[in-house]
Amino acid sequence: MLNEAGVPRGRTWVHPPAPAGSLAGTVLVAVASSLATLTAMLLLLPGLGRGVAAPHSGGTPSEAFAPAWSEPPLEVAEVFRRSAPAVVNVSVLRGRSGAGNGSGFVVRPDGLILTNHHVVADASRVTVRLQDGSELEAEILGRDAATDLALLRVPATAPLPVLPLAAPGQLAVGDRVLTIGSPFGFDQSLSAGYVSALGRSLEDRDVWGSVIDGVIQTDAAINPGSSGGPLLNAWGEVVGVTTAIYSTGSGFQGIGFAIPVAVVAGVLPDLIDRGYVIRPWLGASGVNVTRRLATMLSLPAHAGVLVQRVADGSPAEQAGLVAGRGTLPFAEGAGLTFGGDIIVAIDGQPVGSVAELSRALGQHAVGDALVLTVLRGGRRLALRGILAEAPRP
Repeated sequence: MLNEAGVPRGRTWVHPPAPAGSLAGTVLVAVASSLATLTAMLLLLPGLGRGVAAPHSGGTPSEAFAPAWSEPPLEVAEVFRRSAPAVVNVSVLRGRSGAGNGSGFVVRPDGLILTNHHVVADASRVTVRLQDGSELEAEILGRDAATDLALLRVPATAPLPVLPLAAPGQLAVGDRVLTIGSPFGFDQSLSAGYVSALGRSLEDRDVWGSVIDGVIQTDAAINPGSSGGPLLNAWGEVVGVTTAIYSTGSGFQGIGFAIPVAVVAGVLPDLIDRGYVIRPWLGASGVNVTRRLATMLSLPAHAGVLVQRVADGSPAEQAGLVAGRGTLPFAEGAGLTFGGDIIVAIDGQPVGSVAELSRALGQHAVGDALVLTVLRGGRRLALRGILAEAPRP
């Protein structure tokens, strides 16, 4: 069952890069069966990048997307034959924490490769293995923890095969999809399935503003080592980047998730140009107000965002946003504070959850002025602030 932010209750999100010699994945968000689960505590703030097309084959952004689906779909074997040469294995060394591996795919023929941020996070060395077995040392050209994407560059001596990006918004539940990657280190592994659902949200409480919307759910097998590989449609176009599984253990149980191509297209130009994504920042953290939480704390609203923390010197602090001051003493509310403002609208538009607030902020740019409507001590207040650039990790 999903909570208000789209996170399953009592289960675990697992990022599946495969540590060398281990089948265990890396926990993205551990969700306990508690009030904290129901309210889905998150750090709020930078919205996603804007929808700009990603470069493809050295062309202009408008050429990044594959043509409309006017041709008949391909056989699975043909999709693999065409796509596999552009899919790579990504191996990393992390000092004392050991080695690991994931997947990636070529997005530009001069050696630009897309993978997941968590695959290369804290890596001291990154090596890419191509389909022909050749290995190249890779440079991390850009990274964006909020969307779990990273861009690598390898010294290509000849143009590399590239995977085309599908046009956003073309995917439907029931469509056939395929993944190619290196699960458990087995390179060039193909799995097939269907789009099980669209519009899911993935959240990471350890990263500012890491609410990824529009996430694709699929039953195509995703396992440790698959992270960063392409999710392909029946025409061999990239519709997503495999990133996480829903599991009670460390292996695949029929529910996997991929970052949608719209998010990829929104952040890739920034990763290429400057190595990071510029996004607006409010600088606060909060939890979803649910009916249960509202009843327990006698809150004046059954929806909104209950502010937990406000960063020093942030736009939220300068606007006068008030964080919680008391900690709930009982087990179900462990870790939650009360007494903070409840954000119920931004620029006059109702906000019912952390995800909705993050989406609203994502429509703004750095330097934009906004009005936060909050409930405080029985009063409804309008707080004015100016968004700053999100801190870089």
